[in-house]
Amino acid sequence: MIKFKTILIVIGAFVLLRFLGQLMKARRAVHEQEQQKKKDRAVQKRKEFIKKNEGKIFVIPKDTAIDESDVEDTSHKEI
Repeated sequence: MIKFKTILIVIGAFVLLRFLGQLMKARRAVHEQEQQKKKDRAVQKRKEFIKKNEGKIFVIPKDTAIDESDVEDTSHKEI
């Protein structure tokens, strides 16, 4: 016959595993939330930069090594 102490140990192990699982889920959710906030801040910063520099022209020095894929055309307003 199974002893009462053994049953309590098994139940305690299941409770501990369940708690650890919930803790891991919470940590993952917090990490995903931080990553999403970081992406949102980057998008907002990019939008502010574009709004601030709309219609401006930047001259890129010839000695800098920039691929054509890094250069983008921006919209401009007719005056």
